[in-house]
This record gives sequence, structure tokens and C-alpha cells, in this order.
Amino acid sequence: LNAFLDQYTDSPLRASVRYDLGVAYQRLNQNDKAIEAFLSIEKEKATTTDLIAQGKSRAAAAYYNRGDSERSLALYKEIVEKYPSSPVMPQSMRWARQISVERGESDSFIKWSGEVNSTPIDMLSMDSLQWETAHKFYVQKDYPMAITHLDRYTAQYPTGLFLPDVIYARGESYMGIGDT
Repeated sequence: LNAFLDQYTDSPLRASVRYDLGVAYQRLNQNDKAIEAFLSIEKEKATTTDLIAQGKSRAAAAYYNRGDSERSLALYKEIVEKYPSSPVMPQSMRWARQISVERGESDSFIKWSGEVNSTPIDMLSMDSLQWETAHKFYVQKDYPMAITHLDRYTAQYPTGLFLPDVIYARGESYMGIGDT
């Protein structure tokens, strides 16, 4: 594939070859080379926005797999914002949500989601997302972070759907840090 890219500098197939090269590198677990190949698709003359978005999605997955959730999240958000009609946009939105929860950034995801979507996120979804974030830290026994997010939940959703679970997890978290 690299030989093709070297030999055929004006070929309309270069973007597709770069995508295939990225897939090959990903299968060989060479994430840095895969990311480089996927992100270089955009520079090719004869490319489509769908192929660019697919390449960025693959690059975001490679960043995520090597533990760089910040760059992964940035690429997923870019796909949602710049390529809203792409077939990978819904998947990118789900990944942006998941990574935001993992990073404890549900508030910023809710804000961002409202800015990029024509339909704002509904209250039940916000309630659920905040609980999911708090619960993640609670289950991981990261009690200080759990308490922060559980307190945020009770402040934002004093009659929320998950309030009984929040109260229980909050008490357990305080016990976990030795503050009873």
C-alpha cells in the first residue's frame, strides 16, 4: 500500500488506499502509524467527507485504545460537528458520551450536546448521564470523585429518578473515606 502511495501521486484512489493502510496498521496493533494514515485521508484530492469521517473515527478509536481519551474525544466531537450526515456520526456521538462519562465530564457533554444537536438532550437523559458518571466513580471506589458527582447529582436533580441510589452510594462513599 505504501508503494502504491509512493508511485501513484495523483491517483483518485489514494484516499481509499490510505484508509486501507490505516486498517492494516490497526490490525497489526501499530496505532501510531494507523492514526497517521487515517488522519492523512483528509489531505487527498479525491476524497469524500464520509471517508474522512470514517478515517477520523478509526483514528479516534486508535487514540482511545492507546489510552489517549482526550484526543479520542476531540476527534469524535469533530465528527459530530463537521460531518453530521456521515454514517459514523451516531456512533461518534455515543463514543463522545461514553468517554465523557469515563472522564467525569458529563456536564460538559450535556452542554456540548445541546449546542450541536437541533434537539436538546431531555431531562431524563441528563439525570441518567449524571447518575452514570457518579456511579462509575463509586464502583471504582474512587470515593472523593464519587462524592463530588453524587453531590452534584443531588443539587441538580433533588427529585431525580436515581435519588435513592444516589443517597445510598453517597453514604457508602463517605464510609469508604472514613467520614461517617
